[in-house]
Amino acid sequence: MALVALIGVLATSVLTGLVVAVLLSLLIVLYRASRPYLAILGRVPGQRAAYGDILRHAEYQEIPGLVMLRLDAALFFANANVADKEIRETIAHKTTAPGQSPRAVLLDLGVTGDLDVASMDMLRDLITDLRAQKIEVLFAQVRGAVRDRMRRAGLMQVVGEDHVFYSIEAAVHFASREILPSDDQKG
Repeated sequence: MALVALIGVLATSVLTGLVVAVLLSLLIVLYRASRPYLAILGRVPGQRAAYGDILRHAEYQEIPGLVMLRLDAALFFANANVADKEIRETIAHKTTAPGQSPRAVLLDLGVTGDLDVASMDMLRDLITDLRAQKIEVLFAQVRGAVRDRMRRAGLMQVVGEDHVFYSIEAAVHFASREILPSDDQKG
């Protein structure tokens, strides 16, 4: 960025060089926001209520039957389709892996401060499609403004108030108790 600003200033004027650098910075920010990293979460061994990216830390433990995902950028119109595709691909990969078929998907929306129409439509379609596959969808770390928007738009009726949690640990506890089979219910 500094090099672009320097070349812009030397080739034109100070103001033009700075404007070019600012515009380029904005484009880079939009590009990165439109392609969020999707982290697959696992429980950090030896720590209570701590979860992290299993692709970065192989020792983190997945919870059988539960796929935990975190978008590392706010969900909005510019990245809703990309996020939807990545979420579906991750779930499809887990579904085809032997013994890994998910019963629930947990989406951590902690970095999302608001939802727009495109992201709410994407979530509604995702929930509908996953439930058709007998996969429940849970949400964690959903901010108050996002909850309010979900209620006003009718998305909360699709999701269910009991499927939205303030923490990942609360959602995991609910899934373990209500959705995931216990050892005595298996086979």
